[in-house]
Amino acid sequence: MLLAVSVLIAAVCSPGLAGAAAADDQARLDEAIDGFNERMTAAGWVSEGPAGDDDEDEDDADDDADDDSGDDAFAECLGDLGVVFEDLDAEQLPGQVAQSESDEFSYASPTESTETTEAFSLEVSEESAAAFAATIDDDSVATVAEFIDLMGAKSTTDCLLEAFEADMATESDDSDVPVEFDISVSNEADLGIGDRSVALGYELSAVFIVPIEFDAEVLLAQSGNDVVGVLHAVTGEPISDFDPRAELQLIVDSLDG
Repeated sequence: MLLAVSVLIAAVCSPGLAGAAAADDQARLDEAIDGFNERMTAAGWVSEGPAGDDDEDEDDADDDADDDSGDDAFAECLGDLGVVFEDLDAEQLPGQVAQSESDEFSYASPTESTETTEAFSLEVSEESAAAFAATIDDDSVATVAEFIDLMGAKSTTDCLLEAFEADMATESDDSDVPVEFDISVSNEADLGIGDRSVALGYELSAVFIVPIEFDAEVLLAQSGNDVVGVLHAVTGEPISDFDPRAELQLIVDSLDG
């Protein structure tokens, strides 16, 4: 899932001033995201390259169909804002004048395996994390603020949960091996970061031959004309000391400073 959250141009009266403002904003964003990259590397995380890179075959029709299905459900849960944010896959927020993305980082435990004469089991814990920062124009601040508020509404989690459960049920029915699963979606509005902020979480417990535990969380904050996002996903048990809320605060503070 993640996210995707990949996660989310500008109109200024003078083209010359717009270019200068965008350049200044880009420098601020790059510096803030460079700080995130440096902290992750220092904490032992491994860069997998720029977030959003995909080495898989882009012509895979089945994968494209699955992605479209997820996008449709997400857009439907956004209501009237679904159309406004339909370009999130293109990494474009409404009114965006500049954007900077971190590397995608991974943190994995050593593979542990247990083998008997009857069976073989494999337990792996792994985490991934990434961040982005963007600057939007004045006309788009209210729209992005509405989006963040909507992500913190209970109606959104109810809608997303229904969509995820329906999708998983369909996949289980289509599978030769029945899949037992339990899904939960949660959110928290107003994290006390920036002008407004939200955390949206997704948890999946499934049994597909072996038990699978997957948790993902996306956090967003808007401070003035800046929008910051942090994504964190865990397969298995958490094994790092990564604190996505602390990182969100650090990036927002670096932009405000």
